[in-house]
Amino acid sequence: MPHDPVRESAERVDGFLAAAREALVKAAVELEDGPLATPTTDLFTRSIAATLRSLSGLVGIAGATEQVDVLDALAYGMHVALEGVREVAPHVRALTFVRDDVDAAERAAQRAVCAEVCAARGWSVGPVIYQGRDGLRGWWTALRLVHAGCDVVVVDSLDRLGSTEDARMSVLALLVRRNLRIVAARDGVDTGDPVGRALVESLIA
Repeated sequence: MPHDPVRESAERVDGFLAAAREALVKAAVELEDGPLATPTTDLFTRSIAATLRSLSGLVGIAGATEQVDVLDALAYGMHVALEGVREVAPHVRALTFVRDDVDAAERAAQRAVCAEVCAARGWSVGPVIYQGRDGLRGWWTALRLVHAGCDVVVVDSLDRLGSTEDARMSVLALLVRRNLRIVAARDGVDTGDPVGRALVESLIA
């Protein structure tokens, strides 16, 4: 068969479109059913998942139709949907809490995990609080920053709250008393939803 660069290019495009559709659907499923999902998943997350599914359908139609007017209408619909998501999406500024009594690589890993959570939820990354010893010094600083404009504290895991069980429970008790929202990334705990808050309250009971 003679070399046909046009046909080969079209086949590559078809492959890219198929991969894009699959990736979009996987992202939607992860938002709906993965660790980020909760029984009270917020409107922003649900809207993003629905938008990803719609975009997947649009990509599929783009690969199967030559009706430009249909594609234009779908593209406009996607634009309207995205604008709607922007309107309902709350602006959340997150504070990152990092244990400082570890090596540089582990500190960087903690920051990276917290940054991934913020990116996945559409939150802006605010200041970073470092604490190397047990105690509430760092958390009092966190409280001041929350009152100054941060909405949530993101930590790698609940184990990072202290080096002993007593230290961790003291921190959790402070957070509950002050109604401070905390997200423990690796544990899937978010005190902003009833399940996460009930779990934390049961730990300190």
